[in-house]
Amino acid sequence: PLVDEWDEARMNFWEDAVKGSSALKAGLYRRLLDECAVLVGKETVSIYWDLKKFYDSINWVKLINWSLELGFPARVLEIVMSIHMGPRVIKIGKICSEIIHPSNSLVAGCTSAIWLSRIMVCTILENTHKLSPLRSRNFFDDIVSRATGADRLTLTDGIADHGIILSKEIAAADLRHNVDKTVIVASVASLAQGVANKMRRAKVPLATARDTRDVGLDAGGGSKRVTKV
Repeated sequence: PLVDEWDEARMNFWEDAVKGSSALKAGLYRRLLDECAVLVGKETVSIYWDLKKFYDSINWVKLINWSLELGFPARVLEIVMSIHMGPRVIKIGKICSEIIHPSNSLVAGCTSAIWLSRIMVCTILENTHKLSPLRSRNFFDDIVSRATGADRLTLTDGIADHGIILSKEIAAADLRHNVDKTVIVASVASLAQGVANKMRRAKVPLATARDTRDVGLDAGGGSKRVTKV
């Protein structure tokens, strides 16, 4: 209950993976926004971020500091971090490795890893939002930056500037986005390419795609209706 109360008070502004929500609901909501925008004559563009080896790369010092700054229960944090910082053994069948002493990372699959990973992602989004008016959303470590508008230049500059800032905040957290899996998708291919070109000039090279998968749903910028779930 203690963590649930903290979660409801702190995470809802950024996080779609909250009580009463689901990946399907979050994905369908974005699809509806995209399709409605295109229907009324606007353009849409989104950056679908993939964090490379996310759980294996989490910096313990940053995580502890950010957890305390966000008011995560300190005693609970001490207990769960003792799990993630403890010695580990890799077991395959009946064969065990030598004892491993990790220097970072969270144990994927542990319930507490979900709480702590969200602190990392939501802090990155909060720091980005301080410098950019756009607001990215996340479902655990899946991040989507989305914008809609009628003016192509304003739309391109806004989402590209936001993406550049977000990429820097990801790097500042000692994490990396996957340059092969992070893609820009727009209602018009030329819009996605324009965003990619501006970000590339800022040394943030991202690929464009006609469509991608967003929390299990097809995402095509609203130019075509989602028919597969």
